[in-house]
Amino acid sequence: MMNAISKILFQVGLVSLAFGIISYLFIDKTVAIALSQLHHDDLFYKTGAFIDAWMSSKQMIYIELLIGAISNWYVLKGKNEIARKYAMVFLGYLIAYVVTFAIKMIVARYRPDLLLSDQLYGLSWFNTAKAFTSMPSGHAAVNFALALSVSIYLCAKYRIICVVLILYSVAVAISRVVINAHYLSDVLIALTVALWSIVFVRNIKIPSTN
Repeated sequence: MMNAISKILFQVGLVSLAFGIISYLFIDKTVAIALSQLHHDDLFYKTGAFIDAWMSSKQMIYIELLIGAISNWYVLKGKNEIARKYAMVFLGYLIAYVVTFAIKMIVARYRPDLLLSDQLYGLSWFNTAKAFTSMPSGHAAVNFALALSVSIYLCAKYRIICVVLILYSVAVAISRVVINAHYLSDVLIALTVALWSIVFVRNIKIPSTN
């Protein structure tokens, strides 16, 4: 049985999924072609590239490992409730990461580069090459998962931190679209993956004792 927060996250995930489907069908091509006209010296493009470079899904693994280490440290200190919160953040991130890359390999969506160069658009199914792993965005999924997981625990006391975290995760997602690494629908589906990963973690029992 989902609690109030989980219900909200699940419902937002449904909305994001719906908009992702709409974008896939009607919007993605237009946005990708329009953004391809941006010159690499354009401030909008340079800002997107800068944000993208600092928050890749591979770099985020180090933050994930740190969170896991902190959780274990609190267990050793006997502070199990705090450890439990870190563990839930760790698991939410981990599940979002695994699910994202599983979907990528299965649907094997052509990246925007292939639309622009060879007019290829859609799903190719079961391909692990980078050019065929556009959906969902790994950058967006892991950043959304981390920002939202942390925000759930901090929003009561530190709302400004939550706002900054969420805005930054949105900026990362937008940056992926701006530099034409992903379509708009890719980051919307990534948001759904992140939200539902958190919902899943919040509805499994994680022991609060050793």
